[in-house]
Amino acid sequence: MKKLSFVVLAILFFVKSGLSAQVSIAQQKKQIEQMKKNLLKLYFCTLVTEKFLSYKNLNIENSIKLKIFEDTLAKSLEYLNEKEKQLSQKIKTLQKTKELEKVRREIIEEIRRKLKKEGITDPLSRAKKIPKSYSLRVNSPTNVYAPFGGRISEVGIRAGSVFIRLKGKRCEAIISGIDELEVGMGRPIKEGQVIGRIFRVPKKFEFLVNCKKLKVPK
Repeated sequence: MKKLSFVVLAILFFVKSGLSAQVSIAQQKKQIEQMKKNLLKLYFCTLVTEKFLSYKNLNIENSIKLKIFEDTLAKSLEYLNEKEKQLSQKIKTLQKTKELEKVRREIIEEIRRKLKKEGITDPLSRAKKIPKSYSLRVNSPTNVYAPFGGRISEVGIRAGSVFIRLKGKRCEAIISGIDELEVGMGRPIKEGQVIGRIFRVPKKFEFLVNCKKLKVPK
């Protein structure tokens, strides 16, 4: 029966430490399945041994040890079942994460396509953006960039600063708050080109834009 006690301790150590290694989910799942098979085999052997001992009419101490061994196997199986549930939950979480990541990538790709088709250059940051009017306070000197390609159709003075009207193929914009204009009326302008400068700060800057909606081909 000393061997039996040793097996009990070995099972507990094997079950609780065997899953502690940092392995992949698939390996953990396979490991759990193998452990359950081994424990079921041991459980079967226990029942056979119990029958054998009952025929031999051994003392009560051996029966208690067998009961402890049987309880240990049951607890080990319960532990493995819990681990299996945790792995199943982890797999579901990973699958959900992959689905969310796929949706996120689709959204980003859609935004990129939309920017490529409808985006214009921000006149201050020069970043590619969806057309949107805004007004803000400029606190440091900066260049003013052409939001899209076209020609300047109007130049004027408003509140001590220059304003221009820029017309393109599908967009039209009014930009005001410029201190120095770098381009003349009627000349072709490329998107992103420096069209003016702001150096008298702080100053109110306004960008009003209107673009025709593009027809998406079917």
